[in-house]
Amino acid sequence: MRKASISAWGPKKLGLALATFLLIAEQSPAQAPQSTPPPSEQRSTIKVNVDLKTLYVTVTDRSGRSLTGLRAENFRLYDNEIEQLIAHFTTEDVPFTMGMVLDRSGSMLPVIDEVYLAVFHTVRASKDVDEFSILTFNDRVELRQDFSTDRELLKKRLKRVRAEGGTALYDAVLTALDHVQKGSREKKALLVVTDGDDNKSEHSFRELLDRVRQQEDVTIYVIGFFGSAPWSDFRIYKDSLQARLTELATATGGRAYFPRTMEECDRACIAIAEELRQQYVLGYYPRPRLDGSWHKIQVQLQLPAELAANGLTARTRVGYFAPKE
Repeated sequence: MRKASISAWGPKKLGLALATFLLIAEQSPAQAPQSTPPPSEQRSTIKVNVDLKTLYVTVTDRSGRSLTGLRAENFRLYDNEIEQLIAHFTTEDVPFTMGMVLDRSGSMLPVIDEVYLAVFHTVRASKDVDEFSILTFNDRVELRQDFSTDRELLKKRLKRVRAEGGTALYDAVLTALDHVQKGSREKKALLVVTDGDDNKSEHSFRELLDRVRQQEDVTIYVIGFFGSAPWSDFRIYKDSLQARLTELATATGGRAYFPRTMEECDRACIAIAEELRQQYVLGYYPRPRLDGSWHKIQVQLQLPAELAANGLTARTRVGYFAPKE
């Protein structure tokens, strides 16, 4: 059999063959065989919780006025008494969603129009991008206006509300906690206005407090207007009610106000809107045990002498429940 000779191919065939060989070699590089490391050398996969936890922090002086202008180095953040690295810090004025939870029980009859007018100061002191809903309650809870940025519509919904019946305060706040999640803004708050103790709810105060401690993204503000209540002279009873409302607000990093006059009520409503505009946002990556346990949060201030003399304090939610595996 006659052997083929490269020289017999001719220049064209030889060039074509050489180009084809180079193209194949370029597209199919040789790969060194890979060996699988023994089990002892294989890397294990570790699941780590890296979710950023966000805190809204309010700094106030002795008179309760909010202070801005601090920097990240002025804050110390502790999770279960272990200091955390502040991974995110901003003072940006972000839009918020607020659910207004308004008492319309029979005891509100002498002051309901004035109190609701005062509540509108919170809306007026906010920005056009902030949205509000209106939920009223007596024996039952009613959504009077869903989330809206229309100031005239909100003002209209606050007028001509009839005061009658009992006070299902705890049920109303629980309903509002669910509803506020439907708002379009990441920052969320409730404004709860009442003049009396709960006497009609199916749920207890302890159930409500447990729920607000679990729902980390809502700050609760309370206005307890007791100036006209027929039992307001019974100091022990009133102090007990104020203590519960204060505990409810404090658990979320909010604040409870107990105005004695309509002028003080007006100022409290304006102060709430201003506080939401002037908060610091701190973020960190906790490493909690994934067992559902309670974690206490503390934010402390590290200030120069001239600021420390003003008696400044930092306020945020008191803690959270770690996730479960």
